[in-house]
Amino acid sequence: MSLKITNFYVDTNEVIDFIEKYIANQKLTTYEIDISSLNLFDAIKISVLISTKYYDIEKNNKFKWIVADKLAYNTISKLKLSNMFLCLKEKNVINPQSFTFKKIACV
Repeated sequence: MSLKITNFYVDTNEVIDFIEKYIANQKLTTYEIDISSLNLFDAIKISVLISTKYYDIEKNNKFKWIVADKLAYNTISKLKLSNMFLCLKEKNVINPQSFTFKKIACV
């Protein structure tokens, strides 16, 4: 089951609270969280803060973050922890309105 974060949230603290509630309710070992609709800075802040918090609390939790572009992918991968994995979301060339997941590499 994956969680998609949209631009509906204005404050990144609201997004972090929402993700923390989701984690508390789901009790999974791997969480797939789509942050591709967020801007670069919010995506960095949220992915690094959540991954850091749960790295400290529960080392078995893994986070697969889905990001919008190579800039977000490359930037977040430089700040990675061992519990973070990144996937790049690219536009479909045939139908630019739809998106497909392209797993580049686990970092």
